[in-house]
Amino acid sequence: MDNEHNPEPIELPASEAYCGSGVTAIGNFQSFAFNHLFSANHFTELSRKCEYKFQNEKDSGMSTSELCKKYFYHHRSYVISSIISAIAYWEASINEIFAETGEMNSGFFINQLDPQVKNDLAKFWKIRTHNEEGELEFDLGFFSKLDTFQKYDLALYIAHKNPLDKSRSPYQDVRIVYKIRKELVHSKPELTWIDLLGRSKGKIISKAMKSIQSLGDNSRFAENPLVFGTKPFFPDRCLGHGCAKWALDSCVSFVEEFYSEMGLSPKDTSYILDRADDFSQFRQ
Repeated sequence: MDNEHNPEPIELPASEAYCGSGVTAIGNFQSFAFNHLFSANHFTELSRKCEYKFQNEKDSGMSTSELCKKYFYHHRSYVISSIISAIAYWEASINEIFAETGEMNSGFFINQLDPQVKNDLAKFWKIRTHNEEGELEFDLGFFSKLDTFQKYDLALYIAHKNPLDKSRSPYQDVRIVYKIRKELVHSKPELTWIDLLGRSKGKIISKAMKSIQSLGDNSRFAENPLVFGTKPFFPDRCLGHGCAKWALDSCVSFVEEFYSEMGLSPKDTSYILDRADDFSQFRQ
């Protein structure tokens, strides 16, 4: 079989061997950051193709309402999956760095870190304690209580680097992407009233929802074309390819800016991003 159907594999995570008490074990360090990045890019591209097909069929004279019925659930699923995966990539990326320092003797990122910074980061990943029987235990309590923004801030503080600028993009954008993801994952359905401009009326709007609705006022991205008539900005006009692409780009830019400030060379993601739309290896 040719190389097109057998692409070069992504480099697998490092493994370590442990020998003790006559037992040999192989430890495998697994991060899902790349998987989430691939998913986000893949679903973003699928949402773009869905909108492209929708527009082509609409231009050919097909009924808009019929086309919306035809494409709505596929399109909405792609966009939601992309946003959730983008935030998952952003969360996994900082966890990966702390985990490397606490779990590994060597690794892609920790090999680039000053030894003292590596040791200081490791202290926050797992706190080593002993139970009543004297057995060694590990506590993730402190680290698990931090939100993801605090984890990024903590890493920069430990490394004696400048914090990321919270007053501009991508920091501000990722805050809104995170709020959108929260609305999608922890959805609380409720009746809303909107005016002819699609603005919510007659209810108290949370700060999070105000931030999301501000995207429509600022025209941060192209709105979802698979809607017609008077629809609220969120979720109907918001959740389109434009939003998915903006969310992905914001999360990637945030992580890249963090790496730059830390003085870390990022992993090569070109293979993932270039092949997210390539199904050739699955064709018979």
